[in-house]
Amino acid sequence: MRFAILLLSVMGISTQAMAEKACTQIGCYDGLTLNVAPDYKWKWGFYEMQFLLEGRSVSCKGQLPLKKCEDGPSFTCSSDIVTIGESGCALPESAHGISTIHISDTPRRMMVAIKRGGQNVVVRTLNPEYLKSQPNGPECGPICTTASYNLLTAD
Repeated sequence: MRFAILLLSVMGISTQAMAEKACTQIGCYDGLTLNVAPDYKWKWGFYEMQFLLEGRSVSCKGQLPLKKCEDGPSFTCSSDIVTIGESGCALPESAHGISTIHISDTPRRMMVAIKRGGQNVVVRTLNPEYLKSQPNGPECGPICTTASYNLLTAD
């Protein structure tokens, strides 16, 4: 009799363990990513960027070509909500540029203006359409809220 109870206990635990959902630890970050095509050729000079995010303003500035990688970032921003993705610091200067701009927030409306030497490179107003996803499956967190746009094209 004891063996039957022990067997049922073990089977009950096994059945329960099998019924539980296994979740991975894949993470995500929420926000808006502005992408730049890898073949876009940035012109050298001093860049100023202004981001208006639903009443909040963030400015970034920096120079192309980039500094050497070991010298740290070439672009700085007034808030860590905006991150400039620098590309090519270990390559020849002809490969230097900005690959992405990530905004770690989900504004419903935003404006971005990038100037080089006081001249507009891009001025865009965006109404991001965010997608929600669950990279670990529907039973597991986190829920990611993201949007992505090509910065120098219409989409």
